[in-house]
Amino acid sequence: MVPAALYRMGDPLHSVLRGCKDAPAVAARRHFAGRLGVQLSEFLGAHRRCIAAAGATWDSVAVVPSSTRTPHGPDRRAGPGAVSGSGHPLGPVVATMSWMSGLTRLDMGRGAGIARHLAPSPAAFAVGADAKGRRVLLLDDTWVTGARARSAAAALGRAGAAVVAIVVAGRAVGAFGTATVPGVEKWWRWAEAQNADGSARCCLAPCLAGPSAPTPDR
Repeated sequence: MVPAALYRMGDPLHSVLRGCKDAPAVAARRHFAGRLGVQLSEFLGAHRRCIAAAGATWDSVAVVPSSTRTPHGPDRRAGPGAVSGSGHPLGPVVATMSWMSGLTRLDMGRGAGIARHLAPSPAAFAVGADAKGRRVLLLDDTWVTGARARSAAAALGRAGAAVVAIVVAGRAVGAFGTATVPGVEKWWRWAEAQNADGSARCCLAPCLAGPSAPTPDR
């Protein structure tokens, strides 16, 4: 899993990630989605070679279907098997990034299962037969516990695909007092130290692009 940026609950990036789905006005959700798309597009444009250098190559791309926490979510009426990638804030990223033009787009729908907070489920998402044999770059907006992304990866695997990398726009950090595993707290502290000056550093070594310039959302 490769995070494009780290965030704490309540900071500017967290507001953008929440606003994409929870803002009450359509124009506001589009505004936040645009900001998120630019950030992830810039990160992938600069660091996709770093991911490949770590041994990950892909021929397809998929977006983790959006959650349905609020009535404003695009998938609230979608039943099992409904394609939801087009309504996800990251959907436009796939459509506009030129280097993705040669990749196969795999749409994922909602399955009969549920991905709970700390309980991933491969049945939470439905994947078509066209996923078989594909090597997939999986995109998501946030990673807190990773249950949804891990569920999507498991669903793709069950359909015969191999998820070679998961890239998320924002990785939640900072909950030191609630870390149940010592290694998780240690990783959080390391990650924050790496980003102490506000720049976004690639976590893969060697990085082929170098640090990107600080932005207000990082």
